[in-house]
Amino acid sequence: MAAVDLKSMKKLDQVVLGAGIVALIVSLFFPIWGFSSPLGNQSINAWHGWAGFGMFLVLIATALAAVRIFASDSLPDLPVGLNLATMVLSILGTVIVILRELTYPHASTIAGSYGVKWGGYLLFLVLFVQAMASVLLFRESEEALPDFKAMSANRAAPAAPPTAPYPPSTATLTTSDSTLADHPAEPPAPMV
Repeated sequence: MAAVDLKSMKKLDQVVLGAGIVALIVSLFFPIWGFSSPLGNQSINAWHGWAGFGMFLVLIATALAAVRIFASDSLPDLPVGLNLATMVLSILGTVIVILRELTYPHASTIAGSYGVKWGGYLLFLVLFVQAMASVLLFRESEEALPDFKAMSANRAAPAAPPTAPYPPSTATLTTSDSTLADHPAEPPAPMV
């Protein structure tokens, strides 16, 4: 495996990898959702519930991009292109994180406020940047989308049973075939 010079990488590859690393740092160490009051502040990171699942998808997308960049020579042939997989996982993870964080309760009262904190909005921005960069990389790569119609047609069509020739072949009698020669065919019964 040859060493990859980071400066020679495509800018979009740098953005996808960099945004994935920044998203991991922000999701772990920055306040994403919390409560603020005169008595104190409390917050949680993004690794909880569905937001944690969304972050997991984003990290897988980042890892796939890293594998494609740093170990592309040793990759086997895959049924789905890595740029497509990176794009789908990045977009899906971003949507899940944003929806989960925005559906948490939020309010502001005299006693304090609770809701998405500044770290959450920073995380949304970083995830959005990674998702858009992965879309641009996919478009630039000219990978083909899977043909779902052909896949469903192949799956929906039952396999045809083997067909026998029609009309069926008739057995030929030989003198060595004693089982057929010993029992001559009976003539059909007359119809009344």
